[in-house]
Amino acid sequence: MTEVEWQSPVDPDEIPEQTEEDFARGTVHIAGVPVKRGRPKSTHPKESITIRLDTDLVAYYRKTGSGWQSRINSILRKAARLGSKETAA
Repeated sequence: MTEVEWQSPVDPDEIPEQTEEDFARGTVHIAGVPVKRGRPKSTHPKESITIRLDTDLVAYYRKTGSGWQSRINSILRKAARLGSKETAA
């Protein structure tokens, strides 16, 4: 049997150098499994709903800054006497 030299279909010298931008667009793998980027899935996900509230009420909470929806959620939990999410779980 004769020995055949393997040849790459692409000359390695012609492959462009990888940049930081290329790596930023890449997919991270752990043990060969792709890892999703972003926030991890919550063990207690919230349900997205549509609710109609008075405009002055929404305006008031929006003025309180970032996290206003979470504050409304907390107030509703107290009104329903459900306690905080940590103790409810």
